Amino acid sequence: MPLKIIQFRGGTSAEHTSFTGHDREVTVDTTEKRVRVHDGSTAGGHRIAKESEIPTATNQLTNDVYRSSSNLTKLSQLTADVAYWKKSELVNVSQLTNDKKYIAGHCSHCTYCAYCTHCS
Repeated sequence: MPLKIIQFRGGTSAEHTSFTGHDREVTVDTTEKRVRVHDGSTAGGHRIAKESEIPTATNQLTNDVYRSSSNLTKLSQLTADVAYWKKSELVNVSQLTNDKKYIAGHCSHCTYCAYCTHCS
């Protein structure tokens, strides 16, 4: 199989600040060692997060404009998620699971829960 190489346009962070790429153009920031995606109008494009910058557990998440960890105290504050649980189906905190199968504890009474493998 012949070797094929794809090379993206690149430049330093300083060069990116004054560069406005075409819509959907991808460039490489050689100073920050990251990819930037352009929309045709934003100088510098949009910096794409590195894998090391993405939270992998719930305790790494920071507060945002909608909720902070200190003001989430009960299930009724959660909104329904289209693909997962509806708020009306959540009756025990033990029904919630943590990222990457980290288990903070489990109940021993919710035998109806098909999602929890730790219930008896």
